[in-house]
Amino acid sequence: MRGALLTTAATGAATQTRIKRVSHWRATLEAASEDQVMSMERWIRLIAGTFVVVSVVLAHYHSPYWLLFTLFVGLNLFQSALTKWCLMEDILAKLGVAACQQGAKVIK
Repeated sequence: MRGALLTTAATGAATQTRIKRVSHWRATLEAASEDQVMSMERWIRLIAGTFVVVSVVLAHYHSPYWLLFTLFVGLNLFQSALTKWCLMEDILAKLGVAACQQGAKVIK
């Protein structure tokens, strides 16, 4: 009987700890979503990373020729760093994505 009470008390304390963690996590996410807007650079990183992961998975499960797409993404990232031009940036600008976050420093 005593062991069951201790187990119940420990489970209740663990549940309360989880609830506090989830509440903290939710409050952090809400604050971040109110203050931050995805900038052009972050969108490009997200899209390029997604392309790389998807192409590697497809290369593993479907055809190794998908690695050519991974190479294409890498070469585009390389050339955009040298030429300061990126096709994805032009596409996102036409879709209305902000070029830079407000208050962010732009290095020229």
